[in-house]
Amino acid sequence: MIDRRTLMQAALAGALVPRTFGLQTQESARTPSGETLRILIPEGSQANLEPVILAFKEARGVTVEILTCGVDDVATEMTLRALAGTADYDMALPATFSLPDLAELKVIQPLDTLLPETPTGASGSLYSLGDRYKGETFGLQTDGDVYLMFYNRMMLEDSSLRARFEDTFQRELVVPTTWAELDQAMEFFHDPEKNQYGGALFRSPGYIAWEFWIRLHAKGVFPVADDCRPLIDSPEGIEAAEEMVRASRWLCPNADSAGLFENWTTFSEGATFCNIGWGGSQKSFRKEDSPIRDDVVVGLTPGGLFGGKPMPLSYFNWGWNFTVSAATKHPQLCADFAVFATSGDAAVASVRPLDGFFDPFLESHYHDDEIIRAYTEEFLDRHRTAMATTIPDFYLAGRGEYFDLLGRFLARANSGKIEVKEALSTVAKGWELITERYGRSSQVTQWQFLKSRYPEAVRSVLRSS
Repeated sequence: MIDRRTLMQAALAGALVPRTFGLQTQESARTPSGETLRILIPEGSQANLEPVILAFKEARGVTVEILTCGVDDVATEMTLRALAGTADYDMALPATFSLPDLAELKVIQPLDTLLPETPTGASGSLYSLGDRYKGETFGLQTDGDVYLMFYNRMMLEDSSLRARFEDTFQRELVVPTTWAELDQAMEFFHDPEKNQYGGALFRSPGYIAWEFWIRLHAKGVFPVADDCRPLIDSPEGIEAAEEMVRASRWLCPNADSAGLFENWTTFSEGATFCNIGWGGSQKSFRKEDSPIRDDVVVGLTPGGLFGGKPMPLSYFNWGWNFTVSAATKHPQLCADFAVFATSGDAAVASVRPLDGFFDPFLESHYHDDEIIRAYTEEFLDRHRTAMATTIPDFYLAGRGEYFDLLGRFLARANSGKIEVKEALSTVAKGWELITERYGRSSQVTQWQFLKSRYPEAVRSVLRSS
């Protein structure tokens, strides 16, 4: 039995396929038309799924009904329904980082026996690492949520500001490639008396750990050692967190409380130098009524200096993933829909909507005229580069617990309630307890797999001891 405490902790976490709309497996071909499936999705992604659902209904005669919940609440909702025995959905779209916890709790089921006979993980996605956990496939990626930077073109290309910046720092004002360069630029542009701010980076407890994750790697260290002993409280980790806290001085006033949509609104007002986000951010900034629609410059997320040369660090930290409920009576049909939705014309149609969440994740997305119009060629060029070179999230059992603890204490340190060193020391001790509870040997095995999938250029410059 799964105890309530374990379920609630998890709730805090938040192969080349034929190009065809009529894909059927041997078993699914026997499924009668007129069947109905229900899918639980994040509010706001309806526009992405509607064309897929219509096409699937036409091809297979199967109706798919949509259930929605908040963008940060899908895994929680899935877990609570499992706890209550009311898992009244067949499929769900949790964030990719939630899959390990959902798999451990058996809220979702493995898909390997349900997928076409192609190499595992070869769905055509440019990023499929988050689909697999402990050697099994638990989802199909449907959203290329890799972190990118956005800059205010009016500030970045202003001739007088560029001259003053060069006079002040003896270097040209360009898109930053390291965190030190970004922090310096944010400080330069920050002028609250003129209602002008350096950045709109996230500082809320649920989001702050993502920036620290990149800053930590930029210091040349993995988050954990080969035995899963935490390295977040290493000298490099402390330095990374202290720099992040210091950079908070140059952020918008609502940085510590703004969620996703508030953040987009703040940057769209045009009074902030930079922001961090995803393809959804770009789509929001490009809406017809956006004051900053034609004034956004896209860049890779900053990194660090390695061998005296800057190395930007991309990070895949969200993404939505098709999963199949452990309680469904139609697992094969659900898997068929997931394959259908993440391949061919259906996958292209799902990324096109300007008001949707799904971002490019297939090579074909970068050549589609409608997608190019929605995102711009500049964005897609940066996004494609980032997807090919991204570091992964922490896909281990208990990921929700690890990151919840990290986010809460980083937020406390950021607000001055606790010193950075004490905060990270506390988190490291907590991480050790989490690792022991889930079984160190099992966690080490999964971490070694994950570490081996880091981009070679990044893995070669990070220490793990």
